[in-house]
Amino acid sequence: MRNGELENLWVSEKHDTAKGKKLLIDILTNVNEISNAVFENVSKLHSVNLLLLLLMWDI
Repeated sequence: MRNGELENLWVSEKHDTAKGKKLLIDILTNVNEISNAVFENVSKLHSVNLLLLLLMWDI
């Protein structure tokens, strides 16, 4: 940002590739953690539903 205006960083500015790589790794790590948490929650929900189904079948 110069003089209160954003510049087109992809055209007129040099990039720090190390920061870009770290940012990409951080994003991918966060996405992986989120998907693992979602998968774990879905697995727990599936187990509970299966247990309820088995309990209802016995009645």
